[in-house]
Amino acid sequence: MPGLCFHSDGGVVTSPARKPIEPLDLIPHPDRELCAKRWPPLRAAEIGLMTSRGCPHQCGFCSSSHFWKNVRFFSAEYVLEEIEDLAGRYRPERLVIHDDLFAANRKRLKRISDGVRALGLSDELEFVCNISADSVDPETCEMLERMNVRWVVIGIESASDRVLKLMNKRASFEQGVSALRLLCESGITAEANMILGYPGETVEDMEKTVSFVEENLGVLFRDFLVFPLVPFPGTRVWRESVESGLIPEEPDPGAMQYSNYGFDPDRYVYLNPAAPREKFLYNLYYLRFIQFRERMKRTSELMREAGRYQAALLTQIDDMGREMEKASLHIERVEAELGSRTMRVAELEAACREAGERITASGIMLRKLQAVKRKIAARAGKR
Repeated sequence: MPGLCFHSDGGVVTSPARKPIEPLDLIPHPDRELCAKRWPPLRAAEIGLMTSRGCPHQCGFCSSSHFWKNVRFFSAEYVLEEIEDLAGRYRPERLVIHDDLFAANRKRLKRISDGVRALGLSDELEFVCNISADSVDPETCEMLERMNVRWVVIGIESASDRVLKLMNKRASFEQGVSALRLLCESGITAEANMILGYPGETVEDMEKTVSFVEENLGVLFRDFLVFPLVPFPGTRVWRESVESGLIPEEPDPGAMQYSNYGFDPDRYVYLNPAAPREKFLYNLYYLRFIQFRERMKRTSELMREAGRYQAALLTQIDDMGREMEKASLHIERVEAELGSRTMRVAELEAACREAGERITASGIMLRKLQAVKRKIAARAGKR
């Protein structure tokens, strides 16, 4: 059976790779309810999805092209169906598209953008996606903006064209800067990714990247991430390092950690003889310091904004309290006035009853007088 990997007799057995699924639309949409049983909740502000597999680029540090071999896409109709289902079922605020390169297929991107717009979902949802500098032009920005893509992650990697060529990047540094400008002009927020320590990168190359970040953070891009070069198995840099004897064919998994909180410099395998390890670590941690400082500034501003909002809310509550006191006093006055009117009505009713009794008594007396008058007149007639 192809596509299996298992332990047997103290070793690992791997069967031949199976053929990729073609077309991808044969795969049903993910049953997220199954995941929710173990990893709740699903009804969150943010939900992720994938609309393709693989990447058309062959960057020397990235394992995606080795893992997937080639790029395959779900059709635009399939993607729109899943987006509509997620929007209706879970009501998220944003959808994060985890494709290596969402804008790789221009025609498909246009159909997805038009479809999201036609379904009215661009008014309800924000989108986040990964793009590359060579895929960004005014038309792409317009398509992304139409479907309400508000945040993109873009791989700039280095401010040195020489390093970008070593990495086998398709885009030059100037293309990366141009892409960031176009995104900024379109109102799309960018997060730039950087890599330090690629074999052949000099201290001068690193300092170019550091200067670029210092000068453009908050101008061309709002946030950034910086990663140490990691020779992931299957990548070109891994193959070259294995062939050179710099790393074993099966490297220590702990040396593969590269995140802000998982990176261990003592276990990290540095593969760049063009720059001292100490200079590499200095620039890496300096950029991460800038990253944390910027995030702390934004967090502090959010806290100040929350404080201002809280103060305004408390002021509104005080104003409402005073208005309620005024309303209570008014109600008391109205109730007093109503009570006074009720008393006057009762007095009028009593006076009316008394007058009615007097009128009744006067009528009785009048009838009696009329009877006496008739008697007197009768007696006078007899005489």
